[in-house]
Amino acid sequence: ENVATPRDVYGKFYEIYAHLETQQESKEDSAVRERWKWAMDIRDACDNINDSLRDSVALLDEVDSEREQVVEKTTQLHKRCETMMRDHNSLEATAESISSKLAVFEDVNKITRQMSLLSSGTTDDVSKLFPPGVDVAEGLQDLFQRLDTVTAFMEEHYDYQMASACLSQMSHLRSRACFAVRSHLMRL
Repeated sequence: ENVATPRDVYGKFYEIYAHLETQQESKEDSAVRERWKWAMDIRDACDNINDSLRDSVALLDEVDSEREQVVEKTTQLHKRCETMMRDHNSLEATAESISSKLAVFEDVNKITRQMSLLSSGTTDDVSKLFPPGVDVAEGLQDLFQRLDTVTAFMEEHYDYQMASACLSQMSHLRSRACFAVRSHLMRL
């Protein structure tokens, strides 16, 4: 009564076969899914690395651009500094030149003040031209040398506005000094 017919055997076989096939597919699907998941994880990791590399390259490009700007600004600053140093040196040389030329005019004023000591007193004593302790001969030599230096400078730079007036003044001061020396020598 419980006899299995070939159809039952085939049905049971088919059922077991279908169940095994489903299990096999499930196992294969699971392995494929795992391999697929692993491949997707690798792809995601590669995408993340690629994004990081892209961001890094963008940052490096930005840093390189900023470096180029700094180099350009530094170069411009260096050029400006060189220009300013040339200007400074030129101005310094000009100031030195002006100072040396003004020193001549200052010497004219000193000589004039020095010679005014003779006319302000009641005496023409040459020794009054120099501070105490200065030898009269050395003082006179220095005075005449300064008069000659100023005269030579003014003759060399006759185009200066005050040159003719200074030459006239130096001639007058030289004459006064010569008269003072003559008077001093006559008293000796």
